[in-house]
Amino acid sequence: MHPLSSMVTKLLIFFSIIAPLTFALQATDFYVQDLPLLPKGASSIRMHAGLLPVNPQHNGSLFFWHFEKKYPSDKLRTVIWLDGGPGCSSMAAAWTEIGPFRFQDENTIIENDGSWHLYTNLLFVDQPVGTGFSTIDTDSFIHELDEMANQFLSFLDQYMKIFPELLENDIYLAGISFAGQFIPYIAKAILEQRSTLKLRGLLIGNGWIDPVTMYKSYLPFAVANNLVVANSDLYNRINIEVKRCEHALFKQATEAMIDGMTWNGGTGFDFGNGTSSPKDPWIVDGESAGLIRSAHYNFIIIQITQSLFLNHQNVAGEDVYVSEQETFTPPSPKMKKSRMKVY
Repeated sequence: MHPLSSMVTKLLIFFSIIAPLTFALQATDFYVQDLPLLPKGASSIRMHAGLLPVNPQHNGSLFFWHFEKKYPSDKLRTVIWLDGGPGCSSMAAAWTEIGPFRFQDENTIIENDGSWHLYTNLLFVDQPVGTGFSTIDTDSFIHELDEMANQFLSFLDQYMKIFPELLENDIYLAGISFAGQFIPYIAKAILEQRSTLKLRGLLIGNGWIDPVTMYKSYLPFAVANNLVVANSDLYNRINIEVKRCEHALFKQATEAMIDGMTWNGGTGFDFGNGTSSPKDPWIVDGESAGLIRSAHYNFIIIQITQSLFLNHQNVAGEDVYVSEQETFTPPSPKMKKSRMKVY
């Protein structure tokens, strides 16, 4: 073999085998040492955050924030949290629901004594691409649940390369609202295509699984639990609104469905106040905004999470998209028989 050809061959071998190992991202590349507004040395929480590629051709990557469990437990567990929407950032749950931090005031972050990370590893993911701090070219959003599930498998593949200990953990997929669509599809894909993962259960809170059936169940549930008196004025008004929602669903008119909903001070449904232009509770400013007490805190949360994004942006991406995904219409699949628990 010509000496030049031999050298070229050796270089090709190096860049195809050795170089990827040399330049591969490691867990330390995603380690988060501190957060703005979190006093130095005030927390021993170990966390990692960053972007992992799922569609490099179109700048598609998913943003994650991982917290290691604080106390010993009988088993290694990881809860993967997905918010709904579709298009809602899971960082809302990280900050205001089950995550390890809370605001003491607008200038100080403290640890949350009720955080799930006390006894399980927590992994929050903004998905699908284009949600929250995850990125994608604006002409490359996904529109099908099967595509979403396969994309999430790509994320897990990348994640396990950097954090292989996930393979040793019992895994639970958790979420609310439209995650009731996401989670069954992802679970089905894991069972069929990633059997090495120890998927042990699904935790779905108020899942948006079958809207037509669900809307019909709300009023009977309220009556059975003495929340509403049958044939009362409130009962009749709710019944009218339920029928309007059913009609909107059959027409596949999301705007009409939203117009049929009414909000009370940004904290919940109020079917009796006659409001025709509802306010979204997540943009209400003031005490009525509920868990996120004011829009001012919303901006603080975004700024702090953005610092994670910018400091751990290991995948190139020029923009942060916070977009509304198109509504996914396929029904949730029937789960194959397994020992996996669904809550």
